[in-house]
Amino acid sequence: MVLEMVMESIFAVVDIFFVSKLGADAVATVGITESLLTIVYAVAVGLSMSTTAKKTANPDPVQAFNGAGDTITPTIMNFFCFWLLEIPLAYLLSLRFGLNQQGVYYSIVIAESVLGIMGIILFKRGRWKTRKV
Repeated sequence: MVLEMVMESIFAVVDIFFVSKLGADAVATVGITESLLTIVYAVAVGLSMSTTAKKTANPDPVQAFNGAGDTITPTIMNFFCFWLLEIPLAYLLSLRFGLNQQGVYYSIVIAESVLGIMGIILFKRGRWKTRKV
């Protein structure tokens, strides 16, 4: 969780660096989007921890979440979705295709959707259940 938030913060700084070439409105759009994403992350992580705790009958959701022991998979997923998908897509959509701020917003929505779908697929595969802690 901490690593993911650090990566998200670094991504926000890099994102604003590139988006700043589009103007003040584009930077404001990224700022609002990043703030909303932080809220969405907090809710999603809270729900996932409580769901995991209920499924494993562990009364401590943090220990249930950490007990899975699979921290590499989310790190790779976040690296792929943010650095290899969202940033290039934001550049292409905003500058190359002329969508400006909307292109940045679309890239965020697309990357977050891909991240969510990847998370569901990898969770259903159940590889995290085989980790030895």
